Amino acid sequence: MKIFVIICLIVCIDNTLQQSLDGLMEIVKASVENCYEDEANTKKIEVTEAGFEDIANGSRDAVRNAKCIRYCIMKKHNLFSPDNSLNESEIIPFFAYLFNNSIDNNHLKSIIAECNDVIVKENDRCERSYMANSCILQKLNESGMKDI
Repeated sequence: MKIFVIICLIVCIDNTLQQSLDGLMEIVKASVENCYEDEANTKKIEVTEAGFEDIANGSRDAVRNAKCIRYCIMKKHNLFSPDNSLNESEIIPFFAYLFNNSIDNNHLKSIIAECNDVIVKENDRCERSYMANSCILQKLNESGMKDI
């Protein structure tokens, strides 16, 4: 009987995890809809299995597709300005919500400015997104926010 209960729990957990991943996949697919790697809109970004796995696992050493997916997500949620610089007016409320107002806005503004300086010369949208994410996470980590 105990084994049966354990098996049922494993099946339920597996189903719940799969539903969560399916939900995340739908969000990711919606974010890449009408999203392109280039200004001319010739290289449409598609979701690959490896790219999705990197996004789902929060990988910091992402494959190119995950970098492009991140760009689409950031662009869709206006975290990038039209010129593909970090959009302070959208990032600050996003981080306030995400971290329950635990980050000082002035500190966050300085991080955004520093990271914009880092990414400004990168023309590749996917690499720029990756660099922006890495820079923000590194700066937050350096300021004492661990495990993010």
